[in-house]
Amino acid sequence: MAIAAAVYSTGSLAQGTMELRPTRASGTEGIDWELGPGVNDITLASGGQSVEFELFVSGWGAGELLTSYQASLDCSQFDSGAQGVLAPILLYCEDAAPGDFCQVVDGTRPDRVFGDVTAIEVCDINTMCGDGSPGKIRCGAMAYLPLGSGNTDGGGPAYYGATFALDVPSDAKGTFTVGLDPDALSTFMTLYETTDIWPAVIPGTITVTTGSCCFVPGGLHCADGVTAPECGALTGLFSPGAVCCDVDNCGNDGIDDACPTCHYNMDCDDGNACTQDICGPYVLPNGCETIMCRSTDNTPEGMCCNPSTGVLIEIDDGDPCTIDTCNPYYGTVWHVPDPVCIPIPAASSWGVACMALLVLTTATLVFRPSRGMIQPR
Repeated sequence: MAIAAAVYSTGSLAQGTMELRPTRASGTEGIDWELGPGVNDITLASGGQSVEFELFVSGWGAGELLTSYQASLDCSQFDSGAQGVLAPILLYCEDAAPGDFCQVVDGTRPDRVFGDVTAIEVCDINTMCGDGSPGKIRCGAMAYLPLGSGNTDGGGPAYYGATFALDVPSDAKGTFTVGLDPDALSTFMTLYETTDIWPAVIPGTITVTTGSCCFVPGGLHCADGVTAPECGALTGLFSPGAVCCDVDNCGNDGIDDACPTCHYNMDCDDGNACTQDICGPYVLPNGCETIMCRSTDNTPEGMCCNPSTGVLIEIDDGDPCTIDTCNPYYGTVWHVPDPVCIPIPAASSWGVACMALLVLTTATLVFRPSRGMIQPR
């Protein structure tokens, strides 16, 4: 469950917006875009990965001339998860191999802040955090002279401003906030005539999940090793106030709750057009709960369903002397003659009404028209 990112201002003269959006991660498993591109949250199945965020800048005012901007990562939020500390990658992209995670303002982007205006675009990875460690990564750009050059499309869409990269440690758990330093000298925009403004910031988040299970309204979610208070605090994935299941003694039998095998109904599509596939809660025999796929065949009684198309065919052909069978794999119906069924015409040539069918018994039965009855021979 993705939640709306918190918005805060870096100064008293707030104008404009800076937003951090995750764009990729190095892991090949478990990268889950909760709501699709353009959101601010990324969920990883495990730590030990690198994650990239892009800075987007907007809203400095329609017709206002933006001449420079700077954004600095907030070191104080690197340990904001339940466990582990994020670490900025101290590598300039000009020194990196293609595909490496690194810090850069990509001046080749057609959606860059200054568009076609020539600008100086740089990152600084040597600035120290408050504890003296490197990591207060700063990136920004300034339009070249002459004065009056810059971007005046402050009322337009969000523009690309920089790329930040961080390492997520292997022991990471919980939700980490990736924000910008609120100090007025660290994160700002400058308008023409050197007017500084301090933007509202929309941070990004990284949520790392692992193996055991927490129960929240709507289902179970993996969050291995966290305590009940921590579970409630993982608002990037869990509902506020969520309570963790007692995985050590669930159902008083010492068996853990099972982690969900699905999240949405679309995860459960079995390719059979004749079934309704639902991802939902299920109570295990030991009393614990899980979220799993269940398929229900909704074919009406007496009908045969084609699993490829969902087309229904009536099984009974109305002939009492055929055995009618549905082949559920292909949705076809077989009508095989019944070897013990003998059809009799509706009326004999002697004008005597006859039975619709005869079922042979252990005795041999013959029809004697002269007496209008069936007698044993």
